Amino acid sequence: MNNEEKIDFTIDKTSLVPLYYQIYLKIKEAIDTKKFKAGEFMYSEHYLEKAFLVSRITIRKAIENLEKDGYLYKQQGKPTQVIYPKEIFRLSELNSFTDDMTGKDNITTSILLDFKCILADTAAAEALKISVEKEVYYIKRLRLLNHVIIGLHECYIPKDIVELKESDFMDTNSSLYNILKQSGINIYKADETIEARIPDKVLLDLLEMDNKNAIFYRERITYDKESKPIEFVKMYYNANLFKYRIQLKSQIK
Repeated sequence: MNNEEKIDFTIDKTSLVPLYYQIYLKIKEAIDTKKFKAGEFMYSEHYLEKAFLVSRITIRKAIENLEKDGYLYKQQGKPTQVIYPKEIFRLSELNSFTDDMTGKDNITTSILLDFKCILADTAAAEALKISVEKEVYYIKRLRLLNHVIIGLHECYIPKDIVELKESDFMDTNSSLYNILKQSGINIYKADETIEARIPDKVLLDLLEMDNKNAIFYRERITYDKESKPIEFVKMYYNANLFKYRIQLKSQIK
């Protein structure tokens, strides 16, 4: 052990409070007080076992509860990562991914996986109200929050409304909506659906998820002020890291 430990390893073995729960509280306190940053790796189970002088079973029970409560994220074969409690998407607001996550002590980044011009398939053509096989930009990006992969976006934009280049998205901090705005295209409204899905092997690998987990699938059509579709996007999010909030109002006056 060293003098720069982020966790207070002192526990009371004579207390009626279960050891695993005392350890849970010690680790939670270290995360709540930002001694661990989101995306940082937690100490290994072996290290915690030696530090707290308890069994591996006790450590695992504490870790499992921290994962269940949204403080840690475990992936098979990889170190356990620290995450902050689930981010909340407010579905009453239309924002880009960057705007949704910015301002919450978060670091948002993207990794461009694919950028090309393709012929619109049936789904994209119907959403964008264009003819099948008309050219569209296809932009595929991983979305990261505090250095943790949380989602995948597949975006389709009609080629004839804006000129886009692959270099526009090489910057990990690039924002599509900001790029569109700089080109004189302003986002005005959107239609969006959300559902739970079981991801296939390819998506599981991209999101670095275990196959026991479901995902949130969001599909959005974005419009300008003249109600012209300008974007069709498929969004896949790790459901372990998010929850959605909707404010409802009564129609009774």
